[in-house]
Amino acid sequence: MQEKQSDIIRTPLKETNLGKNPQSRGYIRGVLHPEAGKLRNAAISVILIQGHLLLSIYSCISLMISVDFPNFQPWIKREFIIIPMSLPLSVIFYFITAQKAKCRVCSQKLFIQSKAIKHVKSHQFFRKFYLLPLALHLLLFQWFRCPSCGTSIRIKK
Repeated sequence: MQEKQSDIIRTPLKETNLGKNPQSRGYIRGVLHPEAGKLRNAAISVILIQGHLLLSIYSCISLMISVDFPNFQPWIKREFIIIPMSLPLSVIFYFITAQKAKCRVCSQKLFIQSKAIKHVKSHQFFRKFYLLPLALHLLLFQWFRCPSCGTSIRIKK
């Protein structure tokens, strides 16, 4: 029984990658992470906080324009002020979930921005931004590469 558990930790089940090309991103690889729920929650919070931030900026600008020019966008209501005011709640949710998401191998926090050098193979956008690509890859493909150590980690057996 012990050997089967260690085999699942090192390699995925044969049914998981049945019929998939080993060179594709959809091919699930890496070591199994024991706390997949924490990683999913943190990835969702990263996507939500970035979308909420963009929506807050847009709603603030639209509200300022609609005060000066009431006919510019007549569908904008004064109640849209709730969107930027709820941003601190999203930030708190992000920090609570992001603190718990750590790499299985190097124990670095995955979704907290740091100035450390990122691994060459980690999921990045313009070699600068890595939080959103990491979150999207984790949710879409069920595996990711740690930005710090570059190890492939999967969240699906």
